[in-house]
Amino acid sequence: MASHDDSKMEFLAELSSFCSRNTEPIIIGGDFNILRYANERNKPHGLNKFSSLFNSLIGFYELKEII
Repeated sequence: MASHDDSKMEFLAELSSFCSRNTEPIIIGGDFNILRYANERNKPHGLNKFSSLFNSLIGFYELKEII
């Protein structure tokens, strides 16, 4: 599980770096495997640090979720 968490941290760092280098509108698609909201879980546990970091990154770069 630790390596899986390392991958999430690496992904968030790479996404942040990518967003900080780009000033033009971009679309990034995919399943990022990080929950944003507790109601997205199928088990009764709260969110983790990756959810908070992901949501902070989304807010900081003013990213929009397209559903």
